[in-house]
Amino acid sequence: MLGHWKAKGQNLYEKWDAITDQHFTGIGYRLIDDHINITEYLELFVRDSQFVFTARVPSQNEGTRIEFPCVEMGVRRLAFENEQHDFPQRLDYREGSDGTSLVVAISGTDGEGFTLNFAPATLDHPSAKNPITPSRPFPERCEGKWYGTMFMYENGLLHDSVEISLLIAPLDSLSWTWRTQYQSPSHPLVKDYVLRIQPGDAQTFLLDEGNGVQLFEYHADSSLRSVFQVEDVLLTSRYDLVEDGLIFEVTSGQMGTKTGDVTNFTVKHVQRVKLQRH
Repeated sequence: MLGHWKAKGQNLYEKWDAITDQHFTGIGYRLIDDHINITEYLELFVRDSQFVFTARVPSQNEGTRIEFPCVEMGVRRLAFENEQHDFPQRLDYREGSDGTSLVVAISGTDGEGFTLNFAPATLDHPSAKNPITPSRPFPERCEGKWYGTMFMYENGLLHDSVEISLLIAPLDSLSWTWRTQYQSPSHPLVKDYVLRIQPGDAQTFLLDEGNGVQLFEYHADSSLRSVFQVEDVLLTSRYDLVEDGLIFEVTSGQMGTKTGDVTNFTVKHVQRVKLQRH
């Protein structure tokens, strides 16, 4: 399944990347005027020693993921089923007889269905030249020891700064050490967290603070973001991986005025640092 595939005689493509040896992500898409139009988001991962295939079609099932547990597995074949789904209810992926193609049979319990024959996508079309999704998860791309000066603002004015370091290191195939040290002479602080990929959703992570508090972190492009509330304080956190560093920013504020159906929140505190990897 890994690789970039084009359905023979059709404007239909699949692209699969490995996150780990037990976790894979993919997309299905079409080319419209040489532009990529993603039609579905795919994922394959192991849960309780069993492979699970998921598909999310934004225009169907209110955009929710549909799971298909693996029911058959061979050297060159994987089959998945979900009898509760309307259509399809079964997906068969197998290697073609020529050893270089991919055959996908899509079927329902009443016998309806169709087969797609995929060949490797070659470099003579724009999609193969376009890196659609990063093949490595966000924390893997951020691994290393980072250093920088965090500037702290209150009501828009700079009022303090502190040197910080951030260690991002793999613990296993799905989790990373995420340790931040605030090197204040008077109030040193260490936040020793663990970041984990959420099984079944390669774009969602869980930041475990180790004290019963867990924050959901959402990945988009080269950013990791979260929004959460502590009592009456609303906080945002984001990491942006840029060409020359890693930007970490935290904001906090409280509920402000309401205008119609919109509730405004203040931004009283901002902490921001541009980290450099060493």
